[in-house]
Amino acid sequence: MRLDLTRLPDPALLGPALLGQAPAAPPAAPRLAEELKAIQALKAQDPAEAFARAKALLPAARPAFDRTSLQTTFAGIREWNVHLDAYQLAYDSGVACGRFEEAREVAGKGRELAQALEKEAAGGFAAYKAMWDKAGEESLQALAELKALEAKVAADKQAVVAPPPAKPDPKQSFDEANFELMRRAEAEQKKAQDVQRLAFLKSNETTFKENVEKARKAMAPLERPTKDLQGRTAAFDAAVAQWDKYLKEESEDIAGKYKGNKALYAAGLLRGVAPKPDDTGAALVALHRAVVLDPKNPAISKRIAQLQGKASAAPAPTRKTRKG
Repeated sequence: MRLDLTRLPDPALLGPALLGQAPAAPPAAPRLAEELKAIQALKAQDPAEAFARAKALLPAARPAFDRTSLQTTFAGIREWNVHLDAYQLAYDSGVACGRFEEAREVAGKGRELAQALEKEAAGGFAAYKAMWDKAGEESLQALAELKALEAKVAADKQAVVAPPPAKPDPKQSFDEANFELMRRAEAEQKKAQDVQRLAFLKSNETTFKENVEKARKAMAPLERPTKDLQGRTAAFDAAVAQWDKYLKEESEDIAGKYKGNKALYAAGLLRGVAPKPDDTGAALVALHRAVVLDPKNPAISKRIAQLQGKASAAPAPTRKTRKG
C-alpha cells in the first residue's frame, strides 16, 4: 500500500465558479501530517512504538465533510486524506511489528473511511456537474435566442412600414384610431427591445459558447482524483483480503504442523532468518511476528537487534586443530 496523497487538479482550472485559490486544509491536518512524518521515521527502528503512536492519531469519529461547493469538497478531500494516511501508517507499522491481526483491523477501518470519502466526494462532484449542466443548457438557449433575434431584427429592418395617415380615417372611431396608434407604438418599442436584447446576447456570445464547451468537459479534471479515491479504497480492501487469507493459513499451520505450539512456530521463523538476509525488511517483519507469538524467547530479540545494527552478530565458531 502506498502513502501517496490524492493528486488533485488545480481548482483554478475547473471553472468560473472558482475564483482565487481553494481554501487550505483545516489547521489540524498539517499538524497531523507532520506527526505522521515523525512516526514514519521512527518505524524503521521501533515499529511497535510507531504503531502505538500512529493508532493514537486515528480519528475517534469521522470528521465533517462540506460538499456544498467544489472548493469545500477539495478541502474535505485534503483533510480526510491526511486521516487516511494515519490509517495507512498505523497499518504499515502494525505489519512491521508483527501485529498482523491488529494491522488487519486498522486496514478495515481505513477502508470504511476511504469508502465514505469516495461517497462524500462523489456528492460534491455531482453538485459541480449539475452546476455546469445548468450553465451549459442556459447558454444553449441563449445562443438559440441570439440566432432567432438576429433573423428577426434583420427582417424588421427590411420591412416597409406604412406611415400613419396624416388625417384620421373618418370611418374610424376615436377609440379605434387611438388603438391603432398604441399598436404602432408598442410594435416600435418591441423592435427597440429586440435590438437591445440582441446587443446583450452578442456581447456575451463568447461566454455562452465557452460555457457550452466547458459543460461538455466539466468532469474531465475530476476523473483523476476520482480514480485516486477509488485507488485508496482498493488498497485498503486488498490489505484486508491479504491478511484474512494469511492469518487463516498461519492459524491452520500452527494448529496442524506445530500442534498449537506458537513458540515452536516462532522458533521456526527465527531459523528461517539468516544472520544477513537478502531482504532485511521482510526478515524483520518475520522476526517481529515471532516476538508476538513468543515474547519470552530472547534469541529473537537479539537477532532483531543484529539486523538493525544495534548488536553485533555472534562470531562464527572456529574449528580447533590438534597439535603434533
